[in-house]
Amino acid sequence: DYYKFEEYSKFKKIIGEVRVASIGIDPMIAVMNDISIIDGYHNLYPKSYKMQFREIIKEEIEANEKIFNFDGWGNQVYVFYNDSNNLRINFKKIKEIGADYIISKFEINKENLELKNSINQIYLYYIK
Repeated sequence: DYYKFEEYSKFKKIIGEVRVASIGIDPMIAVMNDISIIDGYHNLYPKSYKMQFREIIKEEIEANEKIFNFDGWGNQVYVFYNDSNNLRINFKKIKEIGADYIISKFEINKENLELKNSINQIYLYYIK
């Protein structure tokens, strides 16, 4: 159930070979389903990448630094959020880093996202 092969195989047909970011769901599920990611739990990556990624969740970190010790924790580059109904995520920066899609465990109503598919309460969005 963790790997969600059925759902992700349908997403993979839409996504193709481009990269995604995951919100509210472990990015490694995408990896296990042959989908490239920009986020995740990594042992080694350049500090410059961490600083680029920080711009994606900067407002979320500022809203609750106690929850997201992003600057003090080296391995996680996740799209952290405080409230799924009030996302302060910079989707433009996600696109700049190299993801064209978002996989989310909840619906996202943002004007720069286009819903492409939803299966079993997992949502695939294209970043415009």
